[in-house]
Amino acid sequence: MGILAQNVRFALRVFQRAPAFAAAAVLTLAVGIGADTSIFSVANALLLRPLPYRQADRLVLIDARRKSSSNISQGPLSVPRFEQVEQRNRSFSAMAAFTPDVFNLTRGGDPEQTPSARVSWKFLDVLGIAPAMGRGFRAEEDNAGGDPVVMISDALRQRRFARGAAVIGRTITLDSRDYTIIGVLPPDFRFAFFGPTADIVAPRVFELNSLSPGMVQAPIVNIQQVTPGYASAMRIPLRHGREFTERDDAKAPRVVMVNETLARLYWPNENPVGKHILLGRRPVPAEIVGVLGDVPNLAVGTDPQAEIYVLFAQPPSATQNLIVRTAGNPRGLTAVVPARVLALDRDQPVTGVQTMDEVLEAGAAQPRFTTYLLGGL
Repeated sequence: MGILAQNVRFALRVFQRAPAFAAAAVLTLAVGIGADTSIFSVANALLLRPLPYRQADRLVLIDARRKSSSNISQGPLSVPRFEQVEQRNRSFSAMAAFTPDVFNLTRGGDPEQTPSARVSWKFLDVLGIAPAMGRGFRAEEDNAGGDPVVMISDALRQRRFARGAAVIGRTITLDSRDYTIIGVLPPDFRFAFFGPTADIVAPRVFELNSLSPGMVQAPIVNIQQVTPGYASAMRIPLRHGREFTERDDAKAPRVVMVNETLARLYWPNENPVGKHILLGRRPVPAEIVGVLGDVPNLAVGTDPQAEIYVLFAQPPSATQNLIVRTAGNPRGLTAVVPARVLALDRDQPVTGVQTMDEVLEAGAAQPRFTTYLLGGL
């Protein structure tokens, strides 16, 4: 205690003789300690704290990898590959599939585009999660023709229904179709691969249009679902063949475009225009009518991946991004575009209106944050 008292008296004398220097030193220490505390809090939540699942150390995420001459790419399993792995499984006690999705939630309030997920019926059992209310999915609900049922988050329950109201057995309208609520997820349920939030979880993950990334006959292929005019609006160069036209509708023969990376991967020494590929769980032949230049569609700063461009009308999906090229400053249209859409359809939610500069800035935020976080450890 005597040494501590001497140090305190010495510090006070220094502070009196040079108050500006002492204040700067104290402020620097305070900022440094605060920054270290913040960084550790984030690192603890993301890297150190155990996952909130039963026996989390026994969970494994399986992805598909392909080795090329230049690198190793990875991505989700295709539907046929997942079924193959599940049928041949001898190592895991249970397996489940999942993919992010989006539903348009209408009626009972303002229309909203709701972050969601599709899962196979064993998904919650694999994680060791029990619903806070109701029940989970049954095997028969995971099959084509099964009852339209969903589970909802506790946040959505509180947001769309009266406090204390019974929701099990209630009906909600998603993408113009009625679904019965069979369960409510725990309030603290999180699954990072769903995105920041997932307010709706539905079964029949394999019933999606077979257009989610990776859900094609050849794995590690990114799917872009577009309308005629997309390549021109985004200024993506056409290397061979033609772009989609209005004649390529739902009744026309199925057609696709591919990017240069996919063309080099499967047809290294020839023009792929006129070739056919198979898409989907139940393969349907589609003719390649054009080859587009490579663009980093998945994330800023990443190498281009093999990509297939399919038409929105063959078949249409539940969600769509609208791209508008303006003659002037695009910021002036961020309020106009949603208003025009709502004037056409009051049940059509419009969310996430951003300029392309804002999209690119958001895409760079995560790598920037990761660099800052790791740099502080």
